[in-house]
Amino acid sequence: MAKKSELRDIHVDELVFDHLNPRYEALNLNKGNLTDKELISLIEQDKETVTLSQSIKQLGIQDPIWIQEREDGKYIIVEGNRRVAALKMLIRDNETCDVEDYDFNIVPANVFYLIS
Repeated sequence: MAKKSELRDIHVDELVFDHLNPRYEALNLNKGNLTDKELISLIEQDKETVTLSQSIKQLGIQDPIWIQEREDGKYIIVEGNRRVAALKMLIRDNETCDVEDYDFNIVPANVFYLIS
């Protein structure tokens, strides 16, 4: 099976965290079945996420995330869980980007599809 991808802008509310992300093990986040809200809360406590959040506030997302569409029309985050957590922090805190007209609710994403 081959993979095909396209770059699209996706609303942050359409994104679902990948609870099986191997990086969570390094952050000691594999604590059973967490909700997205609980997972975001734990990711936010990591110093790297705070630093990333500050960078995104200044520059926006510079490197598109990677996602895959699910059957329910939402997208699972394959690469970029921490970036999306940082965006959700900024949105929650009513922050604005230093880049004019940048909207934290819209995420540049490479959507990949499996093709046969």
